[in-house]
Amino acid sequence: MLYAGYRWMTAGGNSEQVEHAKKTLRNAVIGLILITMAYSLTIWVARRLQRVSGSYGVGNSLEFSVSGSIGGAIEEGGPSGLSEGVNYR
Repeated sequence: MLYAGYRWMTAGGNSEQVEHAKKTLRNAVIGLILITMAYSLTIWVARRLQRVSGSYGVGNSLEFSVSGSIGGAIEEGGPSGLSEGVNYR
């Protein structure tokens, strides 16, 4: 957006540069809308997964637990000799 504004302001009446700046500005707005929508969708899905996983009520933090054989290895301290002084939670 800043680049498009700079280009527009420094166009000096050149209609080709003004059109390029308008196109850049339009694309920047569309990009911001897409980024905002993707962020909102990600937060919505993460909160739904929190409710399903039983960690609802934790607050705003997105915390998921690890299960299965990998989760057991992490809870037991990881590979031998590598886990000293490491906090996995």
